[in-house]
Parts: sequence; C-alpha cells; structure tokens
Amino acid sequence: MAEIPKDGNGVPYLSSEYLKELCEEKGLYVQPHLNERLYLHFKAIKKIQGLQPYVNLKALWLENNMLSSIQGLDHLKNLTTLYLHHNSIDKIEGLSNLSNLVTLNLSFNRIKTCDGLQELKKLKTLDLSNNMFTDINDCEQLVELTSLTNLDIRDNQIDNYKDVLPLFERLETITNLQLAGNPACRLISNYRRQFILHMANLSYFDEKPVFDQERQLAIAFSEGGKVAEYDLKKKFEEQAKVTQSLDKNQKIREF
Repeated sequence: MAEIPKDGNGVPYLSSEYLKELCEEKGLYVQPHLNERLYLHFKAIKKIQGLQPYVNLKALWLENNMLSSIQGLDHLKNLTTLYLHHNSIDKIEGLSNLSNLVTLNLSFNRIKTCDGLQELKKLKTLDLSNNMFTDINDCEQLVELTSLTNLDIRDNQIDNYKDVLPLFERLETITNLQLAGNPACRLISNYRRQFILHMANLSYFDEKPVFDQERQLAIAFSEGGKVAEYDLKKKFEEQAKVTQSLDKNQKIREF
C-alpha cells in the first residue's frame, strides 16, 4: 500500500511520487494526464497540492481530510465532479476556473456565505448541508447559478425566516430542495405548502416527492383556505374509489 509522505511536522502531504504510486495501486494510470478520476479522501492532508500534471481529471475525491481552504485546482478545467465534504473549509474560493463543474459537495464544513460560486454556470448539484449559514441573504449568489437543479442546504442555522421563501422563489431551476433542520423552517407558516406553491418546478422537497395532487391542494389552500383544500381532497378520494372499482371490474372480466 502506498504510504503518504509527511513533512517535518508530521503532517501528510501529496508528493508527485506518492500520487503515482497511489494511481498504480488503485488501477489508474501512472501517467498523470491520462487519469480522469483521482481518489484522495481520508488522507489527513491539510493542503491541496501536486495536482498540476493531472489536467484531464473529471472527478476528484478530497472528502474527509483536514483542508481549511480550497486551492491548487485552477488548472483542472475539465473537472465535472468535486467532493470536498467533511473538511474544515470556511470559505468558498479557488473554483472560478472550474467552469465545467456539474456536482459540488461542500457539506460538513464551516462555510457561512455562498461567495465564490458565480462562475459555475454548469453546476447542477450543490450540497451545502451541515455548514454554518445563519442568514439566507448570504446565499444570494445562488440566484446566479442558472443550471442548478439540486440544492441541499439542510441542517444549518438559518433563522431569518421572512427572507427564506423570497430568495428560493427566485431559484426557478430548482427541482430538488433540502432545507429541513434550519430554525427558519419551524417559523414559516404552512411551510411545505408555501414552498410547493411558490417553487413551480419543485418535484422533491425535504426527503419527500412533490406529486401533482399535493400541488393542486396547495393551490386550493392558497385560494380558499382549509375548506377549499378539504373539498378538493374529498374529490380526489372519490376519483380514486372510482378508479379502483373500474380496475377491479376489469380484472374480474379478464379472469
């Protein structure tokens, strides 16, 4: 097994020799430029370095290390997938050249604002869960991510509940949103209904799918309150009974 070198203070670091040995061990190419993926998770490294020759990487695993900053990635312009979760990163930086990035995982870090994402125009999946966000307005830059469809920002400390829905309403491309675990969620009246109503493309919200009937019920509630919602729900139930009856008769005829 390739043994990661350590500096004079006993801190592991990425040397070119070690990276080549690791690639060989993992069944990858010894020639750096031939590799499209690289696994550097659980290495206890504090700095991203030595990756200059790996210019054709498309996927890079750097989670579960001791990283406090994002650096040394500027040349990886072909990167589409980057995993940086479970580190000690406190600022989103060093990503402006990664214009082809599609998936970015920054969960379980110490991030407080979304600055540093504006150039990622192809980004579709972003995980910011379990960080240190407190003010949803610090996530304003999310509006600039026009390809974003999957956003996970649950289990932070966002509490300015009056500003939450107005911001997410502007994220028109989002289809999957995970927001649970923030204090604001408990303070927003009719929480789930409101998000389904104001985010037209939402198909999955807080670990539950959003079906067409639920959206229609949310609209009914917004227009006529609980009475309108109840009446529509009864209508759906009656339609379901009719459908079940027809299906049952069809099976009997087929038998």
